[in-house]
Amino acid sequence: MVIKITLRGLKFFASIKNLLLYIWNIQLIQDMLRGFEYA
Repeated sequence: MVIKITLRGLKFFASIKNLLLYIWNIQLIQDMLRGFEYA
């Protein structure tokens, strides 16, 4: 029981981390595109 809950929790935290990285990458790309516009 405990192991199943832990694995589920790890998957949950991993999905949150991936979501944050995805959002951060989009912001990074937008900043780069903005930099190209000003260049």
